Amino acid sequence: MKQVLTALCPALLLLRCWPEGFTTTRGFGNEVSRAAGNLRRRQVQLSAEAEAEGSTTGGDPGLTEEEVKILLQGAAMGDAESQVLIGRMALEGNIAEPDPEQAAEWFLKAAEQGDKDGQFNLGMLLISGNGVPQDMQEGSMWLEKAAEQGVHEAQYFYAATNLQDGFDGDSDKAMKYMRSAAENGIADAQYALGMILLQTQDLEWAAHWLNQAAQKGDSRAQYQIARMFLYGAGLEQDEATAAQWASAAANSGLQDAQYLMGTMLLSGQGVEQNMAWAAHWFEQAALQGHVDAQYNLGLMLESGDGVPEDKEKAAY
Repeated sequence: MKQVLTALCPALLLLRCWPEGFTTTRGFGNEVSRAAGNLRRRQVQLSAEAEAEGSTTGGDPGLTEEEVKILLQGAAMGDAESQVLIGRMALEGNIAEPDPEQAAEWFLKAAEQGDKDGQFNLGMLLISGNGVPQDMQEGSMWLEKAAEQGVHEAQYFYAATNLQDGFDGDSDKAMKYMRSAAENGIADAQYALGMILLQTQDLEWAAHWLNQAAQKGDSRAQYQIARMFLYGAGLEQDEATAAQWASAAANSGLQDAQYLMGTMLLSGQGVEQNMAWAAHWFEQAALQGHVDAQYNLGLMLESGDGVPEDKEKAAY
């Protein structure tokens, strides 16, 4: 099982979005609450804009100097929500240059008060080692604390960390949290759980979770569902549906899906045979280094089958 998650999560990257569930500012008056609310609303807007543009960061939330000053005062006075918000701004470089160590200090202050967002952010920062010394064990500990408070992203990352090969973690607890995260709509958890179940030959449930992630647009899950429909593994064989999922994943840039789409177009499985489009998808996958796609494209270029004959390019 751990080998499966190691392959799925070769490196855990720091999330560049605000975790859900920020609570209202506690005990520091309307000004702090208003500044925190402005920051949250602006960050939600920036996150939506970044997602639409395919970016991983939310940019500068554009608070006034007075609002930043109010949040800093709240954080210094011990307000956990303000500490998390200032920590995120320090991490993103919204106040000055990005300062992960300062961010970690603010997250720690909030985390030690039991704030789930502080715990989650600190755990992610320690696991990623992004600008701070990496500490997987301590990071996992903080993620577990956030997971216990129902932060579903924390449940997923705790599970992914503890299921990595070579990490001395609690596999049973990790699987419990992986299921919880999947059940609560975390697409990465749904994909990971589906792959674990696929490896253990629980094909029906594997198909269930992979389908959930595929419906959310996860190209890896779309590719796996395509294969399951194509070969009738855990699902009733349906080549046309397989082609639809393979096409969705291929158009997302997944090289394995591009190769699969090429082979289906080449043989006419689930779609009308189309040599030119088969060559197109083989080329897309080949450009990403897919060896089998490079070989198939080379054969087509050498014979002129579906593409203009080009023996020089075929040899290359």
